[in-house]
Amino acid sequence: MLAPSVGLDIFVVHTPVSFSKGIDGLSLYCEAVLGRNPLSGAHFVFRNRSSTMIRVLFFDGHRTWLVTGRNVEGKIPWWPKGEGPVSELAARELSILLHGGYPRAAHFMTEYRKIRGRALGK
Repeated sequence: MLAPSVGLDIFVVHTPVSFSKGIDGLSLYCEAVLGRNPLSGAHFVFRNRSSTMIRVLFFDGHRTWLVTGRNVEGKIPWWPKGEGPVSELAARELSILLHGGYPRAAHFMTEYRKIRGRALGK
């Protein structure tokens, strides 16, 4: 199970991508389309065109990981929209998204202070 940590930089890509892309293809997408380094330690979250699967691409300092999950109950119920190619999510919001929930509708305690991303290379 993927358990994102507090302080991670998490970028959810707005538009669906072809899941025929593997680690190399999605890494190139991060660089060419998003203008972000896939080896930065950030988590990049993608959905497929039919909105039934999610992929998370990240580098842990030793390996590049590509985690895939399929929604067995139909389509992903919520996906962020906005200006630009990505939205940033907090770790707790990503956990809710991965479990088929609505992160923006969830009620959280107020954060005591913002924790700056601990992505590699910062």
